[in-house]
Amino acid sequence: MPRTLRHFALLFAVACASEHTRSDADTGRAVPAAVPATPVAASSPAPVPYYLDPSEGCGLLQSPIFPEPLALVKHYVALDNDARFLETTPATDSVYVCPEHLPGPDEFTVVTRSDAEPLSAADSVARIIVRSQRLGQMTQDSLGFLFVRDPGVVVDTFVVLRTPFGWRIESPQLPDRVLASVVLARPERFRLRPAVRDSVTAAVTRPGS
Repeated sequence: MPRTLRHFALLFAVACASEHTRSDADTGRAVPAAVPATPVAASSPAPVPYYLDPSEGCGLLQSPIFPEPLALVKHYVALDNDARFLETTPATDSVYVCPEHLPGPDEFTVVTRSDAEPLSAADSVARIIVRSQRLGQMTQDSLGFLFVRDPGVVVDTFVVLRTPFGWRIESPQLPDRVLASVVLARPERFRLRPAVRDSVTAAVTRPGS
């Protein structure tokens, strides 16, 4: 190719390249803009419930029982009325979320009946009302129990938690509402002196006096 024609072809190619670059720059296509990456939030693990934390020492019985909260509380009330929780018993392991945290009872309430009814319920916690007809309080001295007459109605609000192993009672801790008929039927168990037995009997037979 003659030198003049080669020079002309070179100039034409340069001009075309420049025009293409300007066109891309005008349309924003020359250098694609970098899109910043959106950070992905790391999902934090769900907190371990306190009753499953080994450092708490709750002693939760890890067996699948009590799928319904009201049935659990009614079961508890039946055992409580029968004085089953006045001493160490495996029954507490099955009904409480933290049986190892329970106090040792040294007194209890004498009642004629206890009735449970639901108050509120959610997916993980329920509240049950238990109303008991109270005759009085049983305390102790060095010789045995003493009965203090105090008629009325006592109301307990049970807070019940749903655990991976069914429902368990969180509170109250051992309210101890024992039927008067159970107390009178077991004088040796309660070390009832004649005067104390007569006082309980009078409260049952003459509740309003």
